[in-house]
Amino acid sequence: MGKSCCAIDCTNRSSEGSEQSFYRLPKAAEKRRLWIAAIWRDSWYPGTETWICGSHFVSGKKSDDPLHPDYVPSLFSFTSTADRTRAVNHLERYVLYAFRLCHVYLPGSLASGGAVSNIFV
Repeated sequence: MGKSCCAIDCTNRSSEGSEQSFYRLPKAAEKRRLWIAAIWRDSWYPGTETWICGSHFVSGKKSDDPLHPDYVPSLFSFTSTADRTRAVNHLERYVLYAFRLCHVYLPGSLASGGAVSNIFV
């Protein structure tokens, strides 16, 4: 069975050879509640086979990190240009933050010409 996006005004459908990603709404109660609130449909009770496409995520795919801007879909037909820009900026800040976490700079490290043993002092 094909997948279709549940977002209002979204006509994305899965098809063979399509590169569009689709994601089921989460089963975890709190995350599911956040996604349903973000999708913003009146009197809507999604089932177990409800899907949303990657177009509604800033990076194009969902994230399981609660700090990531794509933890909850945020791009919809009703999303203002300012909110879209804010979401892209949030993603850029998150990527920079994640990069900094992975690259700890210590005095005397290899980058400044120090010996390997200096890293562990």
